[in-house]
Amino acid sequence: MSQQPSARPFVSGSAVIFFFFLGGLPACSGGGGGGSSTLELLDARFESGAKLPTEEAFLNDRLLLVFSAPLNPTSVTLDSVQIRREQGGFTIQPPGELIVRDREISFTPALPTQLDFSDAGWQRGEGYRVRIRGNGPGLSVRSRGGRELPRDREFLFRARATEPFLRDVVGGPPRIVGVAFDLDQDGFLATDGDGSTLDEEEILRESDGLPVVLSVPVGLAMRPSRFGILLSEPILPASVLRDLNLDTFVDSLLLVDQDQARSLAFDVELVQGFNVESNRYFSMISVIPRTTLPRGALLEARVLSGIVDLASPGLSLPVETILFETDVDSRLRQ
Repeated sequence: MSQQPSARPFVSGSAVIFFFFLGGLPACSGGGGGGSSTLELLDARFESGAKLPTEEAFLNDRLLLVFSAPLNPTSVTLDSVQIRREQGGFTIQPPGELIVRDREISFTPALPTQLDFSDAGWQRGEGYRVRIRGNGPGLSVRSRGGRELPRDREFLFRARATEPFLRDVVGGPPRIVGVAFDLDQDGFLATDGDGSTLDEEEILRESDGLPVVLSVPVGLAMRPSRFGILLSEPILPASVLRDLNLDTFVDSLLLVDQDQARSLAFDVELVQGFNVESNRYFSMISVIPRTTLPRGALLEARVLSGIVDLASPGLSLPVETILFETDVDSRLRQ
């Protein structure tokens, strides 16, 4: 079973070190900064509510930095907002996404897609240093009006070392919200993975379930036609990537040619993250057949039992079937 890199790659890293808090937030009387000639950092916390410094950061906790005035987005870079982890005598940037919106900077750590969580942004029990640059030519975080932080700000935190490692921010079990097919055969899925918004190659769930998808291309010899199963929330990687009987096929999915009553071989990738536009976490199981699909066939992707919620492993995805028909000929869909 191959586990290839995600369709939406992140950065990556790992280590253990004890940190000490280097300073607090300035006292603040509220408002948007008033007539101050400098930019102020009003709040540094996690989405769960934990204030920096802390040893209680969940692995899926978004870091939020709130300032006294709307920010100049061009001043927010990995140099002006440094988030680092010690590893083997070096510091590394954890995988994730840095976003600026009005007065707020957020860092969304990459969610795990590997069995061992090695690609997660926050690593269990590891320490991190957050440094926000101030009062440095070309390096400081600045407001739209050009105001700068008067000095560097630095905070330390540690990701949770004990269960629960993740915070359940969605509630309820994961469910299938749609599917995506590589209709233009470019080797990629035109989807953000988030079934709450319709993208070019997505088919979303209707009130009575998932529709039968027609005219799916069979793929090319060197690039079989892949498809993605869109889920309502992140899932535990081990529950979809597991292969307990070591037969090189995952135990959580089947791809069946109903006309020939045979199973087709495929590999899987797991893509998980946070969609800033919809303010939602998402997950997508990408299915990559190992050969071109049979022409003019009715295929069934069968989701088996055991795929569970990332944050609440006691909640599982219900068993479900996705039906689709392939093109009769090999022409690319226009």
